[in-house]
Amino acid sequence: MQESYLSSGKLAKILKTVEVFNKQQKNISSVPSSSTMSDAIDASYVKKALK
Repeated sequence: MQESYLSSGKLAKILKTVEVFNKQQKNISSVPSSSTMSDAIDASYVKKALK
């Protein structure tokens, strides 16, 4: 379950939404691109833990 959530891009989309909200609230100065967010998420540790 966690592996599919991490590797499917769902987590990246949620994080992007949070980042946009924080930018609108002036809590942060910039929002990373969607590809940056996706690239930062590594589900390989979950795969190894499930073995």
